Amino acid sequence: MNGRRTEAEPVPYVDSDNIGAGRTAVAHLVARGRSRIATVTGPLDMYVARARLGGYRAAHGGRPDPDEALVADGDFTEEGGRRAMRELLDRSPDLDAVFAASDVMAAGARGCCGRRAAACPRTSRSSGSTTRRWRGSWTRR
Repeated sequence: MNGRRTEAEPVPYVDSDNIGAGRTAVAHLVARGRSRIATVTGPLDMYVARARLGGYRAAHGGRPDPDEALVADGDFTEEGGRRAMRELLDRSPDLDAVFAASDVMAAGARGCCGRRAAACPRTSRSSGSTTRRWRGSWTRR
């Protein structure tokens, strides 16, 4: 993506298509049969976090929140991913996939799921979005 997010920004920049990343990640999970897809957002005072959440919502038909219980705030750290995943599992134990707004938070979410195997689906899918594409499946042992 090249340009400005708004006319108010005085300097052009190059950035990732963060809305497209969220939309594509959720579409990927839906195409693999997932229907209870949660998201771990970054801090919503940051454009990148709002944009990735916007992509997540766009993939769900643009509804403000497909299910508020499937959205948890993180802080772009591994611990934030763990904390958000604990919240998601407490609120929605039937979730079957997670889109994390960063690879680091996805790793934290995965670590939480490993420690709470009884609360995680038999096979969960995840997708993160940062400088590299990170997708993996988690299978409870």
